[in-house]
Amino acid sequence: MTKKTYIISGATGGIGRSVVSHLYPNNNLIFVSKNKEKLALLTQEYPESLSFLGNVLDPDFMENVVAQTGEKYSSLDGYVHCIGSILLKPLHLTSIADWQQTIDLNLTSAFVATKAVLKPMLSNKKGSIVLFSSVAANTGMMNHSVIAAAKAGIEGFIKSTAITYANRGIRINGIAPGLVETPLSEFLWKSETARKASEGMHPVGRLGLPEDIAKGVVFLLDEQNSWLTGQIIPIDGGLGMARVPAKL
Repeated sequence: MTKKTYIISGATGGIGRSVVSHLYPNNNLIFVSKNKEKLALLTQEYPESLSFLGNVLDPDFMENVVAQTGEKYSSLDGYVHCIGSILLKPLHLTSIADWQQTIDLNLTSAFVATKAVLKPMLSNKKGSIVLFSSVAANTGMMNHSVIAAAKAGIEGFIKSTAITYANRGIRINGIAPGLVETPLSEFLWKSETARKASEGMHPVGRLGLPEDIAKGVVFLLDEQNSWLTGQIIPIDGGLGMARVPAKL
């Protein structure tokens, strides 16, 4: 079986690491992270992978990642953007700095990275890009105004960009998770009380695990699913469709 080549940004995060574990060792993997220590450990754990330390918001950095990937491998088959944040504040307590940081980290970073990886994909007339939205983009949730706006932007970006490149062999899709157990979200489920409340919001009665999301990423990357583009797949334990409390 011929190995595919995938770049994973945010590879050292909870979901990113799970994506890596699901794709290794049958594929060529390129790790991108701004956490030096975690990136070193990840590269040690998964040898023969390329790794790049830097900020995805920097266009020159991302273009260098793509260029060096192209020098080592013949093509870039997929890109996964496991980068984001969680800002939960009522709007009247949200600063302009909060807003800009959230938009930059979630939406602008996706723009910068997608633009960079499109170049080799256009040359080879193939590729799959997976970005991340959130259940909050389409479900009214208290104190989610800014992150909901950023993720709704991601969904619009996915749909328009997917249509633009659909006839050039490039697929662009997204995943909209519910609450997933990662270090980033730990403040929302660390205490027993908070965990029970969060679990109760999800109709399936539990929080998501990183592997729940990683399996969706693998599905979207797979060339066998080449008729799927411009879609946002909710992997959210039913939270996005719930209109009444899960437990009555």
